[in-house]
Amino acid sequence: SEIDLRGNKLTGEGAKALGRALVENPGVARSFVAGQNQIGLPDGRGINELCKGLAVQTQLTRLDLSNCQLSGDAVSPICTVIRGAPLKHLDLRWNPLPPLAATKFLEAVRTLRSAPLVELNMEGCRQDDHVLAQIGRLLKENHYLKHDAAPTVLTKSSHLDFGRDTDAEPYLTERIAARENEFERKIAHMAEIVQRYRAELEQLRDEKRDRLALIRQRTKALTQMTLDSNEAGSDLDIVAKQSKEDLGKLKRQKEELDSTNEALRQELRQRVHALHQLVEANTEARGQMGYVHGGVADQLGQDRETQYWRAVA
Repeated sequence: SEIDLRGNKLTGEGAKALGRALVENPGVARSFVAGQNQIGLPDGRGINELCKGLAVQTQLTRLDLSNCQLSGDAVSPICTVIRGAPLKHLDLRWNPLPPLAATKFLEAVRTLRSAPLVELNMEGCRQDDHVLAQIGRLLKENHYLKHDAAPTVLTKSSHLDFGRDTDAEPYLTERIAARENEFERKIAHMAEIVQRYRAELEQLRDEKRDRLALIRQRTKALTQMTLDSNEAGSDLDIVAKQSKEDLGKLKRQKEELDSTNEALRQELRQRVHALHQLVEANTEARGQMGYVHGGVADQLGQDRETQYWRAVA
């Protein structure tokens, strides 16, 4: 039979009573819909008792616990239902589940021997997309094992859908072409930045050569002045002292110039390294475009399956 209790303001206390009744009547429920209730409040005892009763339902194929205020206390009990009941469709949308909930569900799905589960809806649960993708692949395999027809909606996060709709191919092609054009623009922009940095580096090198040439010229002039001062007689000490002071100033200027050039070289190396990392990131993003194609391609399929099951319900 189908049990529909959605929107009945059901709390944890009522869920306990339901759980005990289900334990005493295994196999009574084929579909259990309890969305838009408060089963997770005030604590996790209600969902724990309810899942004990659901786990022994030998004919339960659909379970809807969407928007029921379920939190971390509900993860283990729901895993028990996944392993115990022959669920095909599990709806957990819009529940404040912890970040590791999807990982626990993935472990539960992997332990299934008969592989009945083909749909897990976790929209609005803020789970890790990588883990959801792994669940989606397992559910897709389950779907192929259980049915001859092509798979429809398999699982969903806030922005991940797994499915297939050949009517969406033109739209997907347009989206992929736009993404490729965006990558091309980014690469061209990075090339411009690299070219600009190279031009700045050449300019710094030219400035360094000019300053070194000026320092050599002044050093040579001071050396000549020193030689001339030796022949100047009474002005020798004055000229020599002045020459030493000028030479010290020039040496300090040279040291400051060398320090400035070293800082500029270090900054340039950092910018070039950052550019290399950006290029590698864009290259990796290109490699993931196939996965993006699959993810976007599956989105329309999920909406059709969701509409179908809602019509059935």
